[in-house]
Amino acid sequence: QAEVDAKVAEYEKYTSLEMIEISFTAVTGIDLSVYDWDEIVEPKGKSNAMKSATESILNRGGKKNTKREILQSYNKYGLFGDPFIGTPDKVVDELEKWVDEYDIDGFNLGFKAVWPDNLEDIVDLIIPELQKRGLFWKDYPVKGGTFRENTFGKGQTFLHEDHPAYALRWQEGVSKEEFEKNLKAHEEERLARRS
Repeated sequence: QAEVDAKVAEYEKYTSLEMIEISFTAVTGIDLSVYDWDEIVEPKGKSNAMKSATESILNRGGKKNTKREILQSYNKYGLFGDPFIGTPDKVVDELEKWVDEYDIDGFNLGFKAVWPDNLEDIVDLIIPELQKRGLFWKDYPVKGGTFRENTFGKGQTFLHEDHPAYALRWQEGVSKEEFEKNLKAHEEERLARRS
């Protein structure tokens, strides 16, 4: 547990209220930049973005909260409550409890400020413990294959030709400058089609 606590403390060094504010606004649709740090937040207008979760964080603790309180709470709990933080055994105990008690079929995993460390912890620590308990599969259709191959079949390592982003792959023999020029042209064409 000491290692977990040290890692959490280390991750907190990379977190700023400004960064959290951007994330909160992107997820909820509520622009907190119009409020002072210690001003009570009372959003004007309606947002349909995760309405009940958003309302719960705005009024956490049964009271109206300031911008600072909301962002500190959002950083600690996210929109949905206590994060699963602990040793692999403890985290998997909690995941297993949710599966058993609430009949959940899967989880959306969120990542804190340090990438790819968070993902590597899940792959190296959590997944093996889930597999040990029979809660995560080991028998992939394409052994050693990529996620895309295991989703779409062996050899499917890139987007299908009919996918809009297929033209954006960086091909052998194309310089960085050519690639960026083609990318910019593709983006301008896409934006022109939208308007």
